[in-house]
Amino acid sequence: MSALCGFLNLDSAPADPALVAAQLARLKHRGPDGSGTFTAGPVALGHALLSITPESVAETSPWRGADGQRVIAFDGRLDHREDLCAALGVPAAERGVPDPELVLRAHEKWGTDCAAKLEGEFVFALWDGRRRNLSSRCGTGGGGSCYAQPMCFASGGFTITSAPRAWSSPVKFVACSRCPACRARWTS
Repeated sequence: MSALCGFLNLDSAPADPALVAAQLARLKHRGPDGSGTFTAGPVALGHALLSITPESVAETSPWRGADGQRVIAFDGRLDHREDLCAALGVPAAERGVPDPELVLRAHEKWGTDCAAKLEGEFVFALWDGRRRNLSSRCGTGGGGSCYAQPMCFASGGFTITSAPRAWSSPVKFVACSRCPACRARWTS
């Protein structure tokens, strides 16, 4: 499967693109079909893509919604796409869209609890810039895992990933990139 990573600075400090790039570099083996990052204000998301479905071939990630305000890093696959497309009112001509796009449409219709209406093995992190909210959800089909940890006390934030290898060490906190003690952890 693919992998995602990211973080949110709870003190509203700007996200450091170098931190999410460092996380993503540790997940390179999970994304032979591409990778990408997104940073805006206090949030950063990264995604390593492994295309496993016909729809995922057209995927770029993190996937940006048409409104430009919602961004999703998605790892996995959705099942029962036809039923989901019907429930979302997706026209037949658009039913081949990648899974992240369907999740964004579900989020638009059902809000942050949209994952309860999705079936499959997945995990996603979704940034809603309108509400300044980062949410992450896992599917009920198994296989998708999401891990979250607080970052160091200096940053006042937390970090997420679908593959703990994204983190620099298995300690009780994840190093940020803003304080000198943590910078040393990311470079080692």
